[in-house]
Amino acid sequence: MTSTIALNGMRRTVLQVEQRDVTISGWHSFRKSINSALGKGAGNIVLDLHEVSYLFSGVLNALVEARVRVRTLGGNLILIIDNPQLQKFFEKIGFDKLFDIVHDEEDAFLMLEASEHQ
Repeated sequence: MTSTIALNGMRRTVLQVEQRDVTISGWHSFRKSINSALGKGAGNIVLDLHEVSYLFSGVLNALVEARVRVRTLGGNLILIIDNPQLQKFFEKIGFDKLFDIVHDEEDAFLMLEASEHQ
């Protein structure tokens, strides 16, 4: 599910991944959702992965590509990860240093607001 909202005049796109396992069969739609949001001019994307317990390796590549594109547009890509095992996995591969990771949507929006005032 994708939703775009405006807070304080700034558009934020929230992409919610509703699959528990993003496998090889689901990663194409995952990538397509991100590319669609970017194509529509989304400057800031919050990617809600709180339902996800497994990610196909192609998704990791799509995340890196999306981060590069969002940063090129002057925006930010924030990941919502509520699963401790997925959080540990991201830390193990260094993605916690590459991405801003929070536990809920409210924290994601607070982080975006803070970055807008810098």
